[in-house]
Amino acid sequence: CVENKVDKKKGYIETEWATRLTSGGTSKWRIIAQVKQKKDGTLVLFKRDVEETAGKGLSGDESITADNLYQQLEDKLK
Repeated sequence: CVENKVDKKKGYIETEWATRLTSGGTSKWRIIAQVKQKKDGTLVLFKRDVEETAGKGLSGDESITADNLYQQLEDKLK
């Protein structure tokens, strides 16, 4: 997971696009994380942009890989 944009003062992280080639086509995704301070705690928002070409959707393995990106970002925000 490689950061593309980071603004620690605003609590913002955006990753580079991660790409996976499969027999069914190409899938790529990036993750955007935003941290907001609230009166009663901290809110962390995650957004996953996904683009697919040439057919099939994401396989189970690719979904796990994308979820691992979420975990890496969460660890960086701690």
